Amino acid sequence: MEIIVIDDNLKITSPLIVALGIAYGDSFIKLFNKSSDGLEYIKNNLTKRLIVVLDIGFGAGEKNGREILSDIREYNKLIPVIVWSAVEIVGDEFLEFINNHELYYEKKTVSYKKIIERIKEAINRTVTFKQKVYSEKEIEHIERKKNPYASFAGRFAAKEAVAKAVGTGVRGFSLRDIEILNDNLGKPVVYLYN
Repeated sequence: MEIIVIDDNLKITSPLIVALGIAYGDSFIKLFNKSSDGLEYIKNNLTKRLIVVLDIGFGAGEKNGREILSDIREYNKLIPVIVWSAVEIVGDEFLEFINNHELYYEKKTVSYKKIIERIKEAINRTVTFKQKVYSEKEIEHIERKKNPYASFAGRFAAKEAVAKAVGTGVRGFSLRDIEILNDNLGKPVVYLYN
């Protein structure tokens, strides 16, 4: 697991980065001061288990946190993202973060222990998320793959496509009610329940 921190105001010696290094090991913490560099790293490492701590405001010429979160969700809907900011997020901007499946929002005035607690919750929630979205057979099949996170993301996208094709989205049933397995030749087979 890697913790990706995208914040233009932090340094490797900043208290949050030091605290994360102590809690999870320095080699598992990646700090990016440019939002574009952080996004590129995420895009190139989708097969790894990632958790993102994302600032909102960036300098001129850089995408802001809202745009980065939207781009992350284009690549992978399963990566936990903790948005933290010195500014209050309200109204439509807050709704956009929620719609892009931001996991947590914290103001930068919270203690670093709170961010570490949120990361622990994200790790634990990832397991719960898998159990809410995928059947036991799907989890077993995907976890045997060389790149399970890419497979989880692909299977998630396929479930969304099936829900759209049915015409109801995910109203009235859960994504676990759509089970996608493979036949003996590897071809995907969709099973619908409930």
